[in-house]
Amino acid sequence: MYTCASAVKATIKTVSFSYNGTQNSLKSLAAIDIKPKIYKDENSLPIWGVEDTGNAWNTEGINLIWGLVSPEYALYFP
Repeated sequence: MYTCASAVKATIKTVSFSYNGTQNSLKSLAAIDIKPKIYKDENSLPIWGVEDTGNAWNTEGINLIWGLVSPEYALYFP
């Protein structure tokens, strides 16, 4: 018998940046405003997913990739 349990917590923020392009590096990049992301309704919330290895890998020895999923690729479960 195999079991799996996981917990993931992510925080989405809206960030405004300022960049002085006179330097040829990111040293002049600064975050000037950071606010919690506000969604207009529940349907606007991001969809998170984890890669499906198709049982090709023993997931015990690898780090699965988590990320945002485009709605057209999302599977919905009731």
